[in-house]
Amino acid sequence: MDNKIHIDVYCNCNNKILKVIRKISRDLNAYVFSYYDIDESPPPVKEIGSIVIFEESSVDEPFIKFSRIYKSYISSPFVIITSEKPYYTNAVKWMKNYAVDYLDANLDYSPEEFNKILSEAIILDPMSFDESDFAETDAFSFQPVSMEADVVWNELEDDTDYQMSILMASIIIKDDFLSKYSKEQIDDIADKMEYYMTKRATNMGGYKLFWNNNNGAYLFYFGDRINLSALACISILNKIKIYCIERLGIEDSFDIKLTLHDGNIIFSKKETKFISSDAINTVAHLKNLNINNNTLDITENIYNYLNPRLKHLFNKDKTFEGRQIYTYYLDFYNIKPFN
Repeated sequence: MDNKIHIDVYCNCNNKILKVIRKISRDLNAYVFSYYDIDESPPPVKEIGSIVIFEESSVDEPFIKFSRIYKSYISSPFVIITSEKPYYTNAVKWMKNYAVDYLDANLDYSPEEFNKILSEAIILDPMSFDESDFAETDAFSFQPVSMEADVVWNELEDDTDYQMSILMASIIIKDDFLSKYSKEQIDDIADKMEYYMTKRATNMGGYKLFWNNNNGAYLFYFGDRINLSALACISILNKIKIYCIERLGIEDSFDIKLTLHDGNIIFSKKETKFISSDAINTVAHLKNLNINNNTLDITENIYNYLNPRLKHLFNKDKTFEGRQIYTYYLDFYNIKPFN
């Protein structure tokens, strides 16, 4: 079991504290550092026992941004706030809410100084837990998913079989929206949601195969395609409603449903060619099996090769066409059984 402490650093690429931490992190062998752009939403679930380092001067409304990050953790993390313009009146507010320390990001900390700060922030010693305490954290002893991939879709040959991960995405427009919005407004919202999903998928190496009305498909082939496609789906599920609220001004946004499978597909840039692929048919039919919205259904072809950091997020469901299905739910306590 890897008992290193995970530290999540939230700031932007120009912050002084980021440069300091990157410089000294190689000398802090007891910790594993992960870096997140503070303008992006946090991952849906984070490990127990982490330390969060949050740069308050890198965002507008830092308490609102931080609250979303903080609530994404299974168990409350230890928090260190930093600022390039440390208004020490803010320190009192941070300490009352979450933080165990408030640092001046302008200082050039040595590894020894920073290790002392981190050590003092950790109240619980992970070495004191027995084996059962690590049931929720075992996944995080594994390396994160590798994001490295040379994505060159134009090099693939048309009408050729490839083993790929296939994501089927659907936007669900409920009946009450038809009375709330005009057809033009509904089409505009759906178009913008499709644009956002496409952006998240392509950021993970995906390729939009098609989009018709409110349904579409994306392919993943390069790099660690299975884990990258799963990450893309989880990212979409957890960020698209925030996107609708913050960018579109819609608090009651349309629901979505995602289905992911890995199998053979006859690749073609022409829409008329892909229908004959069994993998496409599988995700299309599987999409209709789960009546719950805001879910990600994956087949065992995906689940069996997931990084443990992702695998523990999925719940075992029914079988479909001889394949075991696993599901990631945003709203687990309001789910209904599969059809």
